[in-house]
Formats: sequence, structure tokens, C-alpha cells
Amino acid sequence: DILSTLPVAVIVKDARSRIELMNHATEEKWGVRFEQVAGTCGAEWMSPEHMRAVLADDQAVFAAREVVVKESQVWNWLNGRAVEVESYKRPVFDAQGRPHSLICAYVDITQRKHAEDALQRSFLQLRALAAELEMLKEEDRRRIAQGIHDDLGQNLLALKLDVEMLHARAGDRHPRLKQRVGD
Repeated sequence: DILSTLPVAVIVKDARSRIELMNHATEEKWGVRFEQVAGTCGAEWMSPEHMRAVLADDQAVFAAREVVVKESQVWNWLNGRAVEVESYKRPVFDAQGRPHSLICAYVDITQRKHAEDALQRSFLQLRALAAELEMLKEEDRRRIAQGIHDDLGQNLLALKLDVEMLHARAGDRHPRLKQRVGD
């Protein structure tokens, strides 16, 4: 009764990964009823590759002898969509230390994954915009520097011509001015 009211998908499997118990939240996530998969590994509802991965994960949890947390996907056969889940699998051993059962809880993280993907896309867009902004700033700096260089060069050339003309006009009548302009 307690498991049936939980909003988190919970499955209890035996040592050979056969489903012994499954709550309503699991039925909703998988899109199958407990009566359809009771006593099976659920192979009828999964692709062979996914089934191999599930069985390997289950055996790895028994080998680890502790709770194993992993992100994966669960396929919903009713609506044909994958659900992103974070699974918590805890092995249970009998009095002799042999694998007895596996308690599996699956937390739906689909929205979190979508948010992470959106955040990653935003981050990449922000990085691209920052790079473009930096490139535009650099182009502006080059343009301003070129403008300053061109204007300054023209002004210095004009000033040099004016100074040379003043030097030539000062002549012998104003020797101190000629000396000063020459310097």
C-alpha cells in the first residue's frame, strides 16, 4: 500500500532480475501494467540491447554490494516516448550473503534534462555572442587606430611643411627664429 501511493517509480526484483513488485508510478512511466510483467525481466517491453544493459546493471549492483545511482532512459510503450530517469538500485542479500532481491527506485528527471540541455544551448549561444562581440570590438579598435594613424600622419605632414616654409621664410632677417624653427 505504501509503495502504491509513492509518486516515484519503484520495482522490486528477485536475484535473477524478475519483477516481483511494481507500483502504479512505474506502470505510468513504463506504460505497462504489473500483471503484464510480473515474474518476467520485462524483456517483452524492451529492446534486446536495453534488456542486456538492464541485466548487466542489475548484476553490477549486486557485485558492488551497495546502492548504485545511475542516469538512464526508460521507454514508455503506451505513449512511445523515452523518460529520463535517475535510478537508485539497492541490493538485498539473504542470511548467507547471497543475492536475494533488488530494490529499484526511478526518479523522473526528464524536465531537469531538458532544462540542462536548454542551459547548455544558452551557454553555447552566449559564448558565440561573446566571441562575436570581442571580434567587433577588435575591428572597432583597428578602425579607430587606422583613423587616428591616418589623421595624425596627415596633420604631422602638414605641420612639417608649415615648419619648413617658416624656416625658409625666416631667412637671415630673423636668425633666432630660423634657429628655433630649425630645431
